[in-house]
Amino acid sequence: MLREYETHSTLNPKLWKNGDLRPKLQIGFAKIAKAFYDFLEIDAEILDVILIGSNANYNYTEHSDIDLHVVINYSAVGDNQLLVSNYMHAKKSIWNVNYPLTYKGMNIELYAQDSNDVLNSTVGVYSILHGKWINRPSSETVSVDDAAIQQKADPYEYEIDNLSESDPYAEQKIKNLKQR
Repeated sequence: MLREYETHSTLNPKLWKNGDLRPKLQIGFAKIAKAFYDFLEIDAEILDVILIGSNANYNYTEHSDIDLHVVINYSAVGDNQLLVSNYMHAKKSIWNVNYPLTYKGMNIELYAQDSNDVLNSTVGVYSILHGKWINRPSSETVSVDDAAIQQKADPYEYEIDNLSESDPYAEQKIKNLKQR
């Protein structure tokens, strides 16, 4: 279990070369993010598409996924922030069930992030749209971001809470959740 918390001296070579995102991935991730945005069926402007999480840091593992966040202003979607947040979680869940994407064995997880969410300043954040680091990670700094962990857990909690025994696809949904 402790291996999960070991850090590396380089970023994941499947994604990065000399600290830069591989160019074809930048293009591919932008296309995926655009498809996810279209799937959201909202009019809010895309402010950025960011790559965060362990694959934008030195603490990736063989189980790490690729976290792509489409950054929008939730207020531009609607006034009821709880409703907008629940909508985004639901759309993420539906997307992941219907369009499970992987790259070199890593699940690609998409999420519509509110531009007002504050990210931990010690985590790596890479802008797909601008092709540069917003916050460059350090192999010397290891942190556990409780808010990021909670943000990651929220969609799973939502999916689990909304499972129904009468759903003919419940078993498949559970298998997909377990796999992710």
